[in-house]
Amino acid sequence: MKLLKSENLNSISPCSYPPVADTINCGILPMFKSMGLICDPDHIFSHTELSVLNEKIESIYNIKGDKCICKNSMQYPCWYKFAFAFLRELTPVDGGIKDNYDRNYCPINRTLLHMVNKKKNDYIFSTSKSVQTYGDRFAEILRDRWSASYCGEEILFFIVKNRPKQLIPEGFNNIIPGKSIPIIFVAYGPTVVERLDMFNPTNDNSFFLYHNTILRESLLIENDKLLNGYPLLSVIESTLDTFVTILSNADKQISSPKLKSHIPDWALVVFGCCALLCCLMAIGLCLMRTSARRGSQRGKTNSDPNRRWKAGFVGALMNNGIQNRSEARITAAMVAEQI
Repeated sequence: MKLLKSENLNSISPCSYPPVADTINCGILPMFKSMGLICDPDHIFSHTELSVLNEKIESIYNIKGDKCICKNSMQYPCWYKFAFAFLRELTPVDGGIKDNYDRNYCPINRTLLHMVNKKKNDYIFSTSKSVQTYGDRFAEILRDRWSASYCGEEILFFIVKNRPKQLIPEGFNNIIPGKSIPIIFVAYGPTVVERLDMFNPTNDNSFFLYHNTILRESLLIENDKLLNGYPLLSVIESTLDTFVTILSNADKQISSPKLKSHIPDWALVVFGCCALLCCLMAIGLCLMRTSARRGSQRGKTNSDPNRRWKAGFVGALMNNGIQNRSEARITAAMVAEQI
Protein backbone atom coordinates (compact mmCIF):
# COMPACT_ATOMS: atom_id res chain seq x y z
CA MET A 1 0.00 0.00 0.00
CA LYS A 2 1.32 3.40 -0.96
CA LEU A 3 1.95 5.68 1.99
CA LEU A 4 0.46 9.15 1.95
CA LYS A 5 3.28 11.60 2.42
CA SER A 6 2.49 15.00 3.82
CA GLU A 7 4.85 16.62 1.33
CA ASN A 8 2.67 15.30 -1.51
CA LEU A 9 -0.44 16.58 0.20
CA ASN A 10 1.25 19.96 0.56
CA SER A 11 0.97 20.48 -3.18
CA ILE A 12 -2.82 20.27 -2.93
CA SER A 13 -3.84 21.83 0.36
CA PRO A 14 -2.36 24.75 2.31
CA CYS A 15 -3.86 23.19 5.42
CA SER A 16 -1.19 20.46 5.43
CA TYR A 17 1.68 22.88 4.84
CA PRO A 18 3.79 23.21 8.02
CA PRO A 19 3.70 26.44 10.03
CA VAL A 20 6.76 28.62 9.78
CA ALA A 21 7.49 28.10 13.48
CA ASP A 22 7.99 24.38 12.82
CA THR A 23 11.60 24.65 11.68
CA ILE A 24 12.07 20.87 11.50
CA ASN A 25 9.26 20.23 9.00
CA CYS A 26 10.13 23.48 7.25
CA GLY A 27 13.57 22.07 6.51
CA ILE A 28 15.44 24.86 8.29
CA LEU A 29 18.56 23.75 10.13
CA PRO A 30 18.77 24.73 13.83
CA MET A 31 21.97 26.74 13.30
CA PHE A 32 20.35 28.75 10.51
CA LYS A 33 19.02 31.97 12.01
CA SER A 34 17.06 34.07 9.58
CA MET A 35 15.53 37.50 10.00
CA GLY A 36 13.01 36.43 7.38
CA LEU A 37 10.28 33.85 7.81
CA ILE A 38 11.29 30.89 5.63
CA CYS A 39 9.76 27.45 5.18
CA ASP A 40 11.10 25.00 2.60
CA PRO A 41 9.77 21.49 3.32
CA ASP A 42 10.67 20.23 -0.18
CA HIS A 43 14.24 21.60 0.05
CA ILE A 44 13.91 23.74 -3.06
CA PHE A 45 16.72 26.03 -1.93
CA SER A 46 20.15 24.94 -0.83
CA HIS A 47 21.60 26.14 2.44
CA THR A 48 23.85 28.53 0.51
CA GLU A 49 20.89 30.04 -1.34
CA LEU A 50 18.98 30.43 1.91
CA SER A 51 21.98 32.23 3.39
CA VAL A 52 22.08 34.63 0.44
CA LEU A 53 18.36 35.30 0.83
CA ASN A 54 18.83 35.89 4.54
CA GLU A 55 21.64 38.38 3.88
CA LYS A 56 19.35 40.22 1.48
CA ILE A 57 16.66 40.53 4.14
CA GLU A 58 19.23 41.67 6.70
CA SER A 59 20.44 44.40 4.35
CA ILE A 60 16.86 45.66 4.05
CA TYR A 61 16.35 45.72 7.80
CA ASN A 62 19.66 47.47 8.37
CA ILE A 63 18.03 50.47 6.69
CA LYS A 64 14.34 49.99 7.48
CA GLY A 65 14.33 47.77 10.56
CA ASP A 66 13.55 50.52 13.09
CA LYS A 67 10.82 52.21 11.02
CA CYS A 68 7.87 50.65 12.79
CA ILE A 69 4.65 50.04 10.92
CA CYS A 70 2.54 48.95 13.89
CA LYS A 71 1.85 51.13 16.91
CA ASN A 72 3.47 50.02 20.18
CA SER A 73 5.62 47.50 18.33
CA MET A 74 8.88 47.08 20.23
CA GLN A 75 10.29 43.98 18.54
CA TYR A 76 13.09 44.50 16.01
CA PRO A 77 12.72 44.55 13.06
CA CYS A 78 9.39 46.37 13.14
CA TRP A 79 9.10 47.26 9.44
CA TYR A 80 7.19 45.04 7.02
CA LYS A 81 7.69 41.30 7.58
CA PHE A 82 8.80 39.17 4.62
CA ALA A 83 7.82 35.50 4.62
CA PHE A 84 8.79 32.82 2.09
CA ALA A 85 7.01 29.51 1.52
CA PHE A 86 8.63 27.15 -1.00
CA LEU A 87 6.92 24.24 -2.74
CA ARG A 88 8.08 21.88 -5.44
CA GLU A 89 4.80 21.80 -7.34
CA LEU A 90 1.22 23.00 -7.06
CA THR A 91 -1.69 20.71 -7.92
CA PRO A 92 -4.93 22.72 -8.05
CA VAL A 93 -7.80 20.38 -7.25
CA ASP A 94 -11.47 21.13 -6.92
CA GLY A 95 -12.23 21.11 -3.20
CA GLY A 96 -8.61 21.59 -2.15
CA ILE A 97 -9.30 25.18 -1.09
CA LYS A 98 -12.55 26.64 0.16
CA ASP A 99 -13.59 30.19 0.92
CA ASN A 100 -14.06 29.54 4.63
CA TYR A 101 -10.54 28.22 5.20
CA ASP A 102 -8.54 30.39 7.58
CA ARG A 103 -6.24 30.12 10.58
CA ASN A 104 -9.04 28.74 12.75
CA TYR A 105 -10.53 26.27 10.30
CA CYS A 106 -8.39 24.46 7.76
CA PRO A 107 -9.05 20.69 7.62
CA ILE A 108 -6.77 18.25 5.82
CA ASN A 109 -8.71 16.27 3.21
CA ARG A 110 -6.64 13.21 2.31
CA THR A 111 -9.30 12.05 -0.15
CA LEU A 112 -8.05 14.69 -2.57
CA LEU A 113 -4.66 13.02 -2.64
CA HIS A 114 -6.24 9.71 -3.66
CA MET A 115 -8.01 11.48 -6.51
CA VAL A 116 -4.77 12.98 -7.76
CA ASN A 117 -2.87 9.69 -7.50
CA LYS A 118 -5.60 7.97 -9.51
CA LYS A 119 -5.28 10.78 -12.07
CA LYS A 120 -8.91 11.75 -12.01
CA ASN A 121 -8.51 14.84 -14.16
CA ASP A 122 -12.12 15.82 -13.64
CA TYR A 123 -11.09 17.28 -10.30
CA ILE A 124 -8.06 19.20 -11.61
CA PHE A 125 -8.44 22.81 -12.75
CA SER A 126 -7.68 23.40 -16.41
CA THR A 127 -7.84 27.16 -17.05
CA SER A 128 -5.01 29.58 -16.30
CA LYS A 129 -7.33 31.93 -14.44
CA SER A 130 -8.58 29.22 -12.09
CA VAL A 131 -5.03 28.03 -11.39
CA GLN A 132 -3.84 31.59 -10.74
CA THR A 133 -6.72 32.10 -8.32
CA TYR A 134 -5.87 28.79 -6.64
CA GLY A 135 -2.26 29.85 -6.14
CA ASP A 136 -3.23 33.29 -4.81
CA ARG A 137 -5.69 31.75 -2.38
CA PHE A 138 -3.13 29.12 -1.35
CA ALA A 139 -0.69 31.89 -0.44
CA GLU A 140 -3.36 33.87 1.41
CA ILE A 141 -4.33 30.88 3.58
CA LEU A 142 -0.68 30.23 4.38
CA ARG A 143 -0.20 33.86 5.40
CA ASP A 144 -3.26 33.74 7.63
CA ARG A 145 -2.30 30.41 9.21
CA TRP A 146 1.24 31.50 9.96
CA SER A 147 0.12 34.64 11.85
CA ALA A 148 3.69 35.86 11.65
CA SER A 149 3.04 39.59 12.05
CA TYR A 150 2.17 42.04 14.82
CA CYS A 151 -0.66 43.92 13.10
CA GLY A 152 -0.93 42.38 9.64
CA GLU A 153 2.19 44.01 8.19
CA GLU A 154 3.56 40.85 6.55
CA ILE A 155 4.05 39.97 2.88
CA LEU A 156 4.23 36.28 2.01
CA PHE A 157 5.97 35.06 -1.14
CA PHE A 158 4.70 31.64 -2.16
CA ILE A 159 7.29 30.19 -4.54
CA VAL A 160 6.53 27.09 -6.62
CA LYS A 161 9.53 25.52 -8.35
CA ASN A 162 7.58 23.78 -11.13
CA ARG A 163 5.09 26.19 -12.63
CA PRO A 164 1.71 24.59 -13.39
CA LYS A 165 1.41 23.94 -17.11
CA GLN A 166 -1.82 25.94 -17.18
CA LEU A 167 0.25 29.05 -16.41
CA ILE A 168 2.76 28.49 -19.20
CA PRO A 169 1.78 30.44 -22.35
CA GLU A 170 0.64 28.35 -25.27
CA GLY A 171 3.41 27.77 -27.77
CA PHE A 172 6.10 28.72 -25.25
CA ASN A 173 9.46 27.04 -25.83
CA ASN A 174 11.60 26.59 -22.76
CA ILE A 175 14.97 28.24 -23.26
CA ILE A 176 16.66 25.44 -21.33
CA PRO A 177 14.88 22.14 -22.09
CA GLY A 178 14.11 20.15 -18.98
CA LYS A 179 14.75 23.10 -16.67
CA SER A 180 11.95 23.89 -14.26
CA ILE A 181 10.13 27.21 -14.58
CA PRO A 182 9.24 28.63 -11.15
CA ILE A 183 6.43 31.03 -10.34
CA ILE A 184 5.84 33.41 -7.44
CA PHE A 185 2.50 34.13 -5.77
CA VAL A 186 2.15 36.89 -3.17
CA ALA A 187 -0.24 37.46 -0.27
CA TYR A 188 -0.47 40.74 1.65
CA GLY A 189 -1.43 41.36 5.25
CA PRO A 190 -4.37 43.71 5.93
CA THR A 191 -2.12 46.53 7.11
CA VAL A 192 -0.08 46.37 3.91
CA VAL A 193 -3.24 46.55 1.81
CA GLU A 194 -4.60 49.42 3.90
CA ARG A 195 -1.45 51.50 3.60
CA LEU A 196 -1.16 50.91 -0.14
CA ASP A 197 -4.85 51.57 -0.76
CA MET A 198 -4.84 54.78 1.27
CA PHE A 199 -4.68 56.69 -2.00
CA ASN A 200 -7.41 56.63 -4.62
CA PRO A 201 -5.86 56.53 -8.10
CA THR A 202 -9.13 57.66 -9.68
CA ASN A 203 -8.81 61.04 -7.98
CA ASP A 204 -5.13 61.71 -8.49
CA ASN A 205 -3.00 59.81 -10.97
CA SER A 206 0.16 60.69 -9.06
CA PHE A 207 -0.94 58.36 -6.29
CA PHE A 208 -1.23 55.41 -8.64
CA LEU A 209 2.37 54.37 -8.01
CA TYR A 210 1.54 53.59 -4.39
CA HIS A 211 -1.56 51.55 -5.06
CA ASN A 212 -1.20 47.79 -4.71
CA THR A 213 -1.96 47.41 -8.42
CA ILE A 214 1.62 48.39 -9.15
CA LEU A 215 2.79 45.52 -6.95
CA ARG A 216 0.80 43.06 -9.01
CA GLU A 217 2.18 44.53 -12.22
CA SER A 218 5.71 44.29 -10.84
CA LEU A 219 5.12 40.67 -9.90
CA LEU A 220 4.02 39.88 -13.46
CA ILE A 221 7.27 41.33 -14.74
CA GLU A 222 9.32 39.23 -12.33
CA ASN A 223 7.41 36.07 -13.24
CA ASP A 224 8.09 36.79 -16.91
CA LYS A 225 11.79 36.86 -16.06
CA LEU A 226 11.44 33.34 -14.71
CA LEU A 227 9.85 32.30 -18.00
CA ASN A 228 12.87 33.72 -19.79
CA GLY A 229 15.32 31.64 -17.77
CA TYR A 230 16.41 34.07 -15.04
CA PRO A 231 17.71 32.33 -11.88
CA LEU A 232 15.11 32.06 -9.14
CA LEU A 233 17.31 33.60 -6.46
CA SER A 234 18.10 36.68 -8.53
CA VAL A 235 14.41 37.15 -9.35
CA ILE A 236 13.49 36.92 -5.66
CA GLU A 237 16.09 39.57 -4.83
CA SER A 238 14.83 41.78 -7.65
CA THR A 239 11.25 41.34 -6.44
CA LEU A 240 12.27 42.36 -2.93
CA ASP A 241 14.02 45.47 -4.24
CA THR A 242 10.92 46.49 -6.19
CA PHE A 243 8.59 45.92 -3.27
CA VAL A 244 10.86 47.79 -0.85
CA THR A 245 10.94 50.80 -3.19
CA ILE A 246 7.16 50.91 -3.56
CA LEU A 247 6.53 50.41 0.16
CA SER A 248 9.09 53.08 1.06
CA ASN A 249 7.47 55.59 -1.29
CA ALA A 250 4.09 54.85 0.23
CA ASP A 251 5.53 55.38 3.73
CA LYS A 252 6.86 58.79 2.72
CA GLN A 253 3.46 59.86 1.46
CA ILE A 254 1.71 58.58 4.57
CA SER A 255 4.13 60.36 6.93
CA SER A 256 3.95 63.69 5.08
CA PRO A 257 2.18 66.55 6.96
CA LYS A 258 -0.25 66.96 4.10
CA LEU A 259 -1.62 63.48 4.66
CA LYS A 260 -1.47 63.65 8.43
CA SER A 261 -4.07 66.44 8.53
CA HIS A 262 -6.54 64.44 6.41
CA ILE A 263 -8.04 67.82 5.36
CA PRO A 264 -7.70 68.97 1.72
CA ASP A 265 -6.17 72.36 1.01
CA TRP A 266 -9.33 73.64 -0.66
CA ALA A 267 -11.32 72.86 2.50
CA LEU A 268 -8.86 74.84 4.63
CA VAL A 269 -9.19 77.82 2.25
CA VAL A 270 -12.99 77.68 2.43
CA PHE A 271 -12.94 77.49 6.23
CA GLY A 272 -10.57 80.47 6.40
CA CYS A 273 -12.75 82.59 4.10
CA CYS A 274 -15.85 81.77 6.12
CA ALA A 275 -14.11 82.76 9.36
CA LEU A 276 -12.96 86.06 7.82
CA LEU A 277 -16.46 86.87 6.56
CA CYS A 278 -17.92 86.15 9.99
CA CYS A 279 -15.45 88.58 11.59
CA LEU A 280 -16.27 91.29 9.06
CA MET A 281 -20.00 90.82 9.62
CA ALA A 282 -19.55 91.12 13.40
CA ILE A 283 -17.54 94.33 13.02
CA GLY A 284 -20.16 95.74 10.66
CA LEU A 285 -22.99 95.03 13.09
CA CYS A 286 -21.11 96.75 15.92
CA LEU A 287 -20.53 99.86 13.79
CA MET A 288 -24.18 100.00 12.76
CA ARG A 289 -25.39 99.81 16.37
CA THR A 290 -22.97 102.54 17.50
CA SER A 291 -24.07 104.87 14.68
CA ALA A 292 -27.74 104.31 15.49
CA ARG A 293 -27.24 105.23 19.15
CA ARG A 294 -25.38 108.45 18.36
CA GLY A 295 -28.00 109.49 15.81
CA SER A 296 -30.85 109.01 18.28
CA GLN A 297 -29.11 111.15 20.90
CA ARG A 298 -28.45 114.00 18.45
CA GLY A 299 -32.08 113.98 17.34
CA LYS A 300 -33.47 114.70 20.85
CA THR A 301 -34.60 118.38 21.64
CA ASN A 302 -32.98 120.26 24.52
CA SER A 303 -35.69 123.02 24.81
CA ASP A 304 -37.82 121.39 27.48
CA PRO A 305 -39.49 124.26 29.48
CA ASN A 306 -40.24 122.04 32.41
CA ARG A 307 -36.61 121.01 32.62
CA ARG A 308 -35.46 124.68 32.53
CA TRP A 309 -37.98 125.60 35.26
CA LYS A 310 -36.77 122.80 37.45
CA ALA A 311 -33.20 123.88 36.99
CA GLY A 312 -34.04 127.51 37.89
CA PHE A 313 -36.01 126.42 40.88
CA VAL A 314 -33.18 124.33 42.17
CA GLY A 315 -30.73 127.20 41.58
CA ALA A 316 -32.91 129.62 43.52
CA LEU A 317 -33.12 127.23 46.40
CA MET A 318 -29.38 126.87 46.41
CA ASN A 319 -28.90 130.71 46.46
CA ASN A 320 -31.39 131.12 49.30
CA GLY A 321 -29.64 128.38 51.20
CA ILE A 322 -26.27 130.05 50.80
CA GLN A 323 -27.71 133.43 51.93
CA ASN A 324 -29.35 131.89 54.99
CA ARG A 325 -26.09 130.16 55.94
CA SER A 326 -24.23 133.52 55.75
CA GLU A 327 -26.76 135.22 58.00
CA ALA A 328 -26.49 132.36 60.44
CA ARG A 329 -22.72 132.74 60.62
CA ILE A 330 -23.01 136.51 61.33
CA THR A 331 -25.57 135.92 64.06
CA ALA A 332 -23.38 133.25 65.63
CA ALA A 333 -20.39 135.61 65.62
CA MET A 334 -22.37 138.38 67.32
CA VAL A 335 -23.55 136.02 70.02
CA ALA A 336 -20.00 134.88 70.63
CA GLU A 337 -18.79 138.47 71.09
CA GLN A 338 -21.50 139.19 73.62
CA ILE A 339 -20.49 136.17 75.63
